[in-house]
Amino acid sequence: MNSFKNNKTMKTIAKIKLMSFAVVLIATLFALQGCNLACSRNAVKGDGNVLTVNYDVYDFKSIDIRGMFNVILAQGEKEQVVLETDGNLHELISVDVKDNKLIIKTTKEKFINPTKMNLYIYFKEINVISSGGACTISATSCIDAQYLSIDLSGATEINLELKINELTTNASGASNINFSGNANTHNIALSGAGKIKADNLFTNSTNIRLSGAGSAYVHADEYLDAKISGVGSVYYAGDPDKKNIEKSGLGSVSKI
Repeated sequence: MNSFKNNKTMKTIAKIKLMSFAVVLIATLFALQGCNLACSRNAVKGDGNVLTVNYDVYDFKSIDIRGMFNVILAQGEKEQVVLETDGNLHELISVDVKDNKLIIKTTKEKFINPTKMNLYIYFKEINVISSGGACTISATSCIDAQYLSIDLSGATEINLELKINELTTNASGASNINFSGNANTHNIALSGAGKIKADNLFTNSTNIRLSGAGSAYVHADEYLDAKISGVGSVYYAGDPDKKNIEKSGLGSVSKI
């Protein structure tokens, strides 16, 4: 009995150490990155003269954003991009549509230090949202779609209300994800030290693959399929009739 308790205690301590190490490591990397951005001789500082430029864009179903933007999505009857930033920075940002994909990115390998960097994207229908870098993404209202795939990397922060039949979320790095609303199916792949909070996204079926030191809060009314490796944690709301849970490493699955 004592041996069992000791083993359990050692596992708990190891888990805490690994999670603490991951958090400290990531915080250090981002601190160093921030220092590099601030100190880089190639950084382009905004001139303080904030200008708004409108872009007429058409026939896109996918959005790909690369850089450091504050993104506001708005679903409606028009398609348009509105960029609000310093006058001298507009020329460093490109807005294009290629193969039904809206691509927004900085055009040169330079760091940007803007006074403001607001990106308003108006769309009729969207099926893919991808972001790399350090974007924040929100929406003016609930996004309604039959299918939506969200692909995130870096330190993207996203907060959306959704009405989706099939939702797919792929996130790596230190992304912070917050979903609410309704979805029939939610497929999740989370790696690194990211966090997804989707227990207020009422879902019938949730399938999650979690690796690294991330954490996931999800909802499942009918079916939960969870596979965890590393030291990640899954917390689920709802009372699914069927559950399939596989764990390796020090991962955990708990009901909220």
